[in-house]
Amino acid sequence: MRRGLARTLLTAALVLLLAVGGWLAFTFVGRDRGTPVSERPALWKPPVRPWEPDHCERRPCRPLAALSVGPSDLVLLVDPELDDAVAQWGDCVDQFRSCVDRLQNPTAASVHACMANATACPAPCREAFRRRAGDASDLAGLLAAFSEVYLDLDAPCLPSSP
Repeated sequence: MRRGLARTLLTAALVLLLAVGGWLAFTFVGRDRGTPVSERPALWKPPVRPWEPDHCERRPCRPLAALSVGPSDLVLLVDPELDDAVAQWGDCVDQFRSCVDRLQNPTAASVHACMANATACPAPCREAFRRRAGDASDLAGLLAAFSEVYLDLDAPCLPSSP
């Protein structure tokens, strides 16, 4: 009797294990998990002068702004020669913003032209904006497209911070 009960419990455990394994296989096999970050193509050029934690201690940086924070002053320093991915992204966003700011009466076509001519932005990013913006004729739709491609936390053209 004991042997029969042990065999029954062992068989039930094995069937349960196979069922759970089958469920996991059907649930996860073939599911698109996106492209892992390590396999995504590099959008930004490798830096010649990368950022390092003690960057401004070892290289000359110039003050960009100073803010009083309580009894202390906070000084924002910038190195215009820095060219890591975050700096390149900043150049891209700034080039596009500057173009749009110069437009007297921005239209969808002129905003599209600003992005097409934003050579500081990688070609795949400009193409992603063009696809996302599609035929949007309103500036709000174009701004949403720009945000989704360049600014959102999961934006394909937002570089990871150093």
